[in-house]
Amino acid sequence: MRHRLSLPFLTATLGSALHFTASPCLAADFEWAFRAGGEGNDKIRGAAAGDNGSVYVTGEVSGNADFGGKALKSAGNLDFVVAKINARGKVLWASRAGGPQIDRGYGVSPTPDGGNSSSRIQDIFVAKFDRSGKLLWRRDGGGAADGLATSVAIDPRTGAVCIAGMFKATAKFGSREFATRGAHDFYMATFDKDGAFLAAHHGGGSETDYALGAAPLPNGGFAITGELSTAGEFNGRTHTCVGTRDATRATLDSSGAVTSFSLAGGTDHDLSYAIAGTTDNAIVISGAFRKQTRFGAHELTAKSGNDIFVAKARVRSGRNK
Repeated sequence: MRHRLSLPFLTATLGSALHFTASPCLAADFEWAFRAGGEGNDKIRGAAAGDNGSVYVTGEVSGNADFGGKALKSAGNLDFVVAKINARGKVLWASRAGGPQIDRGYGVSPTPDGGNSSSRIQDIFVAKFDRSGKLLWRRDGGGAADGLATSVAIDPRTGAVCIAGMFKATAKFGSREFATRGAHDFYMATFDKDGAFLAAHHGGGSETDYALGAAPLPNGGFAITGELSTAGEFNGRTHTCVGTRDATRATLDSSGAVTSFSLAGGTDHDLSYAIAGTTDNAIVISGAFRKQTRFGAHELTAKSGNDIFVAKARVRSGRNK
């Protein structure tokens, strides 16, 4: 039997083999809660902390939706939504956009000037909104991308924006156009705070490869993680996996130039979903592995199926690693 545990902006799926203990959840633990949505399947897929205890959220809404008292009417089956909620649970603003098909928001991140950026699925794009929810700019990943923007990050020093994800067939960012080497390739693209294109990179091999997480580095730049199948190319070099799938980690500087790229993992599957830059100039990645894996001198053994890993590494200096 599988059980689904849902909290505001947090969802976990629990299998019958997973056991945990938790303190009783008292009513006083929750300061506020509200519902939002339309006639179909509506979801929040991303959240980020804002100023003064506020939170930004993004996801999708259907039909004639209500979002904390804000009326939203989708143009298609699903429209992507981004909203700001204050510390007391009041929706300050909510904006939607989309076409006649399905549009979803997967990631949101506040910018140093008080706005926020969001990314969505299928036609890759990134958009910036001001403090009141007004759209400032939007940039698309052109071509026949059939793409997925899984994450968005903001450089804390410059306000530059980085998106990362995967695409199929072709994708175009600014002056850079890419064609996949396999089923799907991963990409990372950067723009300045005003939406001007800075740089874009893609990588992969003959199979399906992803970029799943992006995060800002405290001293400027970005860190990106994901997974590579068997072998693939990135930044002019061929990288061969230890196992069938390896975790990837890359760093970019504030201008979007690649400063490092490396693989990690064991002889089976290593799937890296999340990444964070720490204040002591390190990177933490987290995901799942099967059987055995290795991160430097640290060898991990799974009890059964997929187990979780969390690993920390120092930010590597120099380019084209």
